[in-house]
Amino acid sequence: MKLLQKCIWFVLILLSVQLAVFCALTTLELSSDQQTAKITQSNEIIGACLVVTSRLDDSLADFFQYGLSHDRQLFDKLADDERELQLGLHRLQQAVPGSSEDEKDVEKLGKQIHYLFQIVVPEFRAVLLNPELSHFDLLFLRQRVKGELVPVVSDALDTARAIASRHEKYIAPMVAESKLQRSSIRTILLSGIVLSFFGAFVAVVGFSRSVTKRLGRLEENIERLRTDKPLTPPVLATDEIGKVDINFHEMAAALKDAKEKDRAVMANMPVGLVVCDGQNRIEQVNSVAVGMFKRVQSEIIGRSLNELVQSMQGKNDARNAHEMISPGRYSISRNTKDTLPVELTTSTFVSGGQEKHLYAIADVSARVEVERLKEEFMAIVSHDLRSPLSAIQCTLSEMQLPKGELDDGSSKSINVANASIKRLIKLTDDLLEVAKLDDGKIVLETKVIDPAVLVERSVDALSPAAKEKGVEITVEHGEGFVQVDADRMTQVVLNLLSNAIKFSPAEGHILVRSFANEPAGRAMIEVVDEGPGIAPEFQREIFEKFKRSSTDKSKSGVGLGLAISKLFVEAHGGIIGVDSTPGKGSRFWVELPLVSESAFALQSD
Repeated sequence: MKLLQKCIWFVLILLSVQLAVFCALTTLELSSDQQTAKITQSNEIIGACLVVTSRLDDSLADFFQYGLSHDRQLFDKLADDERELQLGLHRLQQAVPGSSEDEKDVEKLGKQIHYLFQIVVPEFRAVLLNPELSHFDLLFLRQRVKGELVPVVSDALDTARAIASRHEKYIAPMVAESKLQRSSIRTILLSGIVLSFFGAFVAVVGFSRSVTKRLGRLEENIERLRTDKPLTPPVLATDEIGKVDINFHEMAAALKDAKEKDRAVMANMPVGLVVCDGQNRIEQVNSVAVGMFKRVQSEIIGRSLNELVQSMQGKNDARNAHEMISPGRYSISRNTKDTLPVELTTSTFVSGGQEKHLYAIADVSARVEVERLKEEFMAIVSHDLRSPLSAIQCTLSEMQLPKGELDDGSSKSINVANASIKRLIKLTDDLLEVAKLDDGKIVLETKVIDPAVLVERSVDALSPAAKEKGVEITVEHGEGFVQVDADRMTQVVLNLLSNAIKFSPAEGHILVRSFANEPAGRAMIEVVDEGPGIAPEFQREIFEKFKRSSTDKSKSGVGLGLAISKLFVEAHGGIIGVDSTPGKGSRFWVELPLVSESAFALQSD
């Protein structure tokens, strides 16, 4: 049962108790109201009877006194008594319920009063008003009054008193019953309050114990999960807490599986993995890292990684023992007193609310050895290959001097050999240039210059080659300045323009232009040709080393020119790219950071 359903049941039980109390109170209240109405009615009837009996007594007394004194005021008072008696009778008729014994008695009383005042009293009044009434007549009249009037009045009084007496008998038990009902109301109300409080207390305690006990168990499991202890069995319940507990156990099981997978991955990674705390103290290492340090794991855990890692110059470049080590190449101090060159990559994550550092350590000793061999090879190329080639070129150049006669065949052979030597020397220079750029050994001597100067130098240098092929070069210049190494960037423009001439058809046209894109803060150099174009799938690879498109396989070169150009441009913080459609030529462009004219003026000063 869900928690909401339990709450609803608890509330329904409390509401049922309160509803029962309300119904009982309502019933008693209705009964009490009925008793009160009956008591009020009986009091009203008794009051009306008292009025009737009082007026009857007053009327009889006034009649006797009038007969003795013939006082006019008594006669008028007798009329007033009659009116008040009629009002009391009417009040009694209104108070008496229909179809009851009281109604018959009231009807009887009404007839008696009507007979008294409409027949008997008028007759006696007529006799009393006779001016010739003698003393004997008066005595005779008194005898008639006693014999005729008094009995009628007595009967009326008895009827009224009987009605009043009957209701006086009703009132006593009704008053007692009303008191009993009020006492019952108080008892039921108090019982309802007690039951409501007791029910609420039981509901709250039961619900609280049911919920808090299981929540406490869930909290205990959370603490067990945090401390990597076995969890208590799941709570067997179908409500939300039971579902949360089941989901928590499933999550804990999944987390345990994930941790096991992480441990397996970490143990079988081909690189060393080291986990450090926020103070850069080692907390966890995999077997590969242990092998790199050549130490037992207990000697590594708890130590600062900064103590075991130094820069390639033999010292740690971190400012203190607790500072995170930046990515780069370092050497590891091993227990065998030697060092191991490694490459460090770092990342930061949060575990258990605390910051952790993860270091991936790759053994680059083989790469270092390859770089050492490459440097030796470049030294060999520079000294043992380039120097002899230069000597051969000098010799061939001297043979071309006019010191003797050579036949046409010999002269042609010397020219071919000289051209081949030039290509070999350029190839050697390109290889050396690429090696220096890769190693970051190129030093740029920058200055603020107009890109138009770079374009003009390149066009002047290659104009003879363009004329020889019949290619027309158009130059367009805009405004703007860049801060570059002029020789290196001229080499880039020369390479782009040389390729454009090489791949342009005879009588073709080349556009070279420089301009500033001021909103973007960039300077642009473009070389647009009418050559065969470059396939889209090769445009991304064309700036890689030794890459040549299918359209230039018949042309000379090994595919280093654009790679060198890309390295030079990126060294200046720029971008180089190409836009080309096969059969419609190519547009090579160079984008460099734009500097202000004031920088150029400051440099000139």
